[in-house]
Amino acid sequence: MPAADDLIGGLPSEKWGELHRVAKEFEAAWRCGTCPALADYLPPGPPSLPLLLELARLDLEHRLRAGEPARVEPYRLRAGEDANRALRGFEWDNLWRLAEGDFPLLRGHVAGVRGVAFSPDGKWLASAGYDAVVGLWDAAGSRQVRALKGHEQGVNAVAFSPDGKVVAAGNKDCSVRLWDVTSGQQLRSFGLCPGAVRCLAFRPDGKTLAMAGEAPGVILWDGRRDLADVEKRWRLSHARQADACEKERRWFAAAHHLKHLAARAPADLGLRARYFKARGEWHAEAGQWDDALADFGAAARARPGDAWLRYPEGLCLLGKGDRAGHLRACARMLDDFGKTADGSTADAVAFLAVLLPVPEGSAERVAELAALAVRSKPKSGDYRETLGAALYRAGDFAGATRHLDEAVKKHGQDGLVWTQLFLAMAHHQLGDANKAKAWLGKAVAQVKRGPGDWQEEVRWRHLRREAEALLNKAE
Repeated sequence: MPAADDLIGGLPSEKWGELHRVAKEFEAAWRCGTCPALADYLPPGPPSLPLLLELARLDLEHRLRAGEPARVEPYRLRAGEDANRALRGFEWDNLWRLAEGDFPLLRGHVAGVRGVAFSPDGKWLASAGYDAVVGLWDAAGSRQVRALKGHEQGVNAVAFSPDGKVVAAGNKDCSVRLWDVTSGQQLRSFGLCPGAVRCLAFRPDGKTLAMAGEAPGVILWDGRRDLADVEKRWRLSHARQADACEKERRWFAAAHHLKHLAARAPADLGLRARYFKARGEWHAEAGQWDDALADFGAAARARPGDAWLRYPEGLCLLGKGDRAGHLRACARMLDDFGKTADGSTADAVAFLAVLLPVPEGSAERVAELAALAVRSKPKSGDYRETLGAALYRAGDFAGATRHLDEAVKKHGQDGLVWTQLFLAMAHHQLGDANKAKAWLGKAVAQVKRGPGDWQEEVRWRHLRREAEALLNKAE
């Protein structure tokens, strides 16, 4: 009998990766136009039954599409007697039904079919393919008459109008398309649903189309409203939701709305940057640093002149513990934006650089950028604290405490955590141990009162570690 690991229900998780890899190679060989031999993809010795069944299913599907003979018996013989006894009956039965069943099988799609619908007179059958194609079939002759193409993503649902002249198709990309059955021409395309469309239905008089899907509720369209107005309202709804979610830091929801807006406006690089930034924030909050880095990188590439889109990329590297990567990111920002005259850009470069000791030769440039930001907006407490931190990194401890104290006054309530940590280190360097301990105590107490967002936590963690090491070393 086969080992327990070879049975369908007992395959360990580490073997599933190998199964999927081999199956993908086998599938790719079919797609390249070759006719791969099953034996070339099975390891020597007793067969791995899950792999055999998966390859058999793929082999049968491709042979059927190519119009070649497809029988189950060769796979059963390859499995062997012991393997056949180990398998549950339905596993072979499913393959038999796929290849040798006596029911009509309509072939034409190259991916799964998510929905079907007969026309009211029974002459037509429409199929919603996940290959982004709507199939129109002669129901009596069981043959495909037309393949309606033009959908950007998989089709989830189809429905005929009561007179049978129009078929509606709902897409994964949230759009609905109306097709003329006789000519195969697309009549209309519009996006009404805020999520993927899953089901469609015409009212018996044909005057209203109902659609529903991933978003809550059912949308009714009577065909009379101008589609330009519908599109405008759709965009406005997504835009408002995206703005609100970004302000509330609900990043997953923000990415959902921005994704749909960006898909409708591929030339709008600002929307693209916002979408990837929202995704990056969501991954970073979950501690998925590599995914966050990929998304923040895509956002920065969409708008390479925006330093604040580069900032979270460098912070992610610090979050995952890659100090060398963080320093390289700071150096690249200093090279790219070091000559800026914009206060906000200058603050972004300095704000990232001061989180770790600045390499020799760069500290003065960072302090100059922070000073430029303060000159552009003298009343800003945020810019003032960045300047204080930059002066600390440059060794001007007295100047650091002066600007950090000013930042505390502007923020109120003893200031922000990272300001307090820099004040603790600056007073320690000036020889005032009591003030240093007092500011460190305030920072630790504020951290304990409540967690911040992921950016604050990364800053707090590294600066607190540096401050505590500095003060403890003196003791």
